[in-house]
Amino acid sequence: MEYEEFKDRVLESVQKELQKDDQIEIHKILRNNGSRLDGLTVLREGNTIAPALYLNDYFEEYEKGCPLGTIVGEITDFYKYGEDRIDPVNMDFYKEFDQVKDHLYGRLVHFERNRENLSDIPHIRIMDLAIVFYCKLRHETLGEIQIQVCNSHLDLWQIQTADLYRIAMSNTREKLPVELKPMNQILREMAREDPSDLTREEMEQVRVDSHMYVLTNYLRRYGAICMLYPGVLSRFAMTVGADLYILPSSVHEVILLPAKEAYEKEKLREVVRQVNETQVAAEDILSDTVYLFSRKMKKILF
Repeated sequence: MEYEEFKDRVLESVQKELQKDDQIEIHKILRNNGSRLDGLTVLREGNTIAPALYLNDYFEEYEKGCPLGTIVGEITDFYKYGEDRIDPVNMDFYKEFDQVKDHLYGRLVHFERNRENLSDIPHIRIMDLAIVFYCKLRHETLGEIQIQVCNSHLDLWQIQTADLYRIAMSNTREKLPVELKPMNQILREMAREDPSDLTREEMEQVRVDSHMYVLTNYLRRYGAICMLYPGVLSRFAMTVGADLYILPSSVHEVILLPAKEAYEKEKLREVVRQVNETQVAAEDILSDTVYLFSRKMKKILF
């Protein structure tokens, strides 16, 4: 069965199983770097927002041998038996900026890879990157909910991009503090938690001294923006006594490499490109560019 037929069959089956008043739809959801996913949503009475279950992931399970009936059952069970335990999600509060402002954060994306998205999203251009903004909430039963801030939200809140930037970056720095650790320490931690997650090359890296450091936030999610936190790069460069190469590992972290040795920047770029092509999910890629933080100038050179 091809993917389009799979989508139609799932939608038809779910519609038969759930209540007639449920609004059941499949939406094309544009993600980072132009990735598009098909999200099935079931909007129930009393709710103004619904979680999306991505059919792309379910199709992968189907191709691995999972029966279609099992997949449909998982989706319908989520809504059938979740009705009593999932409190209605009413987003009326989102209209009031005073109720939203403490939940706004910033993250980094690649400008060119997201040019289509950015036409509808407030952003701040930095080098070949852009800072975009999101609202992060906790729901008692659904867990974390993230909402991309769009231009229409600024009109609703009657604020400017500069106001959004100031408030969101303050929240990001204060609520998502920096984590900076040697690469080999991170790999050792991963090996202790689940050795099967590491490749043979990564297991070898655990055994050697690494001059690379991983910069992220304590959640290790959307942590690449930590390289823009005031003073972070400057203090670390002073500690190691060198300028810093910044390798964009993903939207979640960057790798810092003290420029104590004569590294060829083009070779570093090729390493980043290869890793992005072979090891990083398409929507998690940040950039192929290698940046340099200058101690003397106290700025990132592009």
